[in-house]
Amino acid sequence: MGQIVSEFVVTCIRWGQLYGPEYVNNLYRSAKKYTKSDFDFVCISDSQSGYDQGIKVLDLNMIRKDFPDQYIRQGNWQKLLLYSPQLFSDEKVVIF
Repeated sequence: MGQIVSEFVVTCIRWGQLYGPEYVNNLYRSAKKYTKSDFDFVCISDSQSGYDQGIKVLDLNMIRKDFPDQYIRQGNWQKLLLYSPQLFSDEKVVIF
């Protein structure tokens, strides 16, 4: 991942095949359109392709490997990975 330089981060999580990268791209474009401040956009995903330039992609599988299966399973529980201490600095405002 590229270094996060802005004070605030917009993030999302995408995995599986139900929603494609175009949904993430639309979210990114909307955030750019309606946000006056500079921000970093981070997508945590099991797929690394198809995203607009400007979207920083974190590998979901690399983050998930540090968590025991009893805590992070397939399904919506993966959203809990947003609270991983290694993802974002405490000084950052993170919007999900």
